[in-house]
Amino acid sequence: MSLSKQEKDEIKSRLDRIHNTVHLQCDGYLVSARLGRISKTKLAIIVYVDGRFKGKWLNTTNSPEEGKRFFPLHKKRAITRKDAKLLKMKDDECFYYYRQPCFSTPNVFVNHICKHNDDIRLIDYDEYSRLLAKKVEGNAH
Repeated sequence: MSLSKQEKDEIKSRLDRIHNTVHLQCDGYLVSARLGRISKTKLAIIVYVDGRFKGKWLNTTNSPEEGKRFFPLHKKRAITRKDAKLLKMKDDECFYYYRQPCFSTPNVFVNHICKHNDDIRLIDYDEYSRLLAKKVEGNAH
């Protein structure tokens, strides 16, 4: 089940104000996203999966499932076209890829989540807390 247009609009509007948080259940994962400060002058949507963030999720070579589903993949040119031509490199060899733990806008976040997950539900904090406690308890055994 995907998000309705009304739910998407609600997520976007809640993530437009700093420190507001939305909670989602996506294909069995619990996702928490909030608008927060990532530098002195920049805000971004910060994402947590199952109540935490792990740096290994940002790995692009052996990307875990969480990385693919919840963190955006970016492509950046490592060498100029002119230099690549001099070195006789193919165009696709001139780029590198990286993942970031945040999204620039609520719209980008919602589009990414909808594209990479099939079953998405918007949940409230109480349900999120209850499901997270169950998940943590299940992993402890």
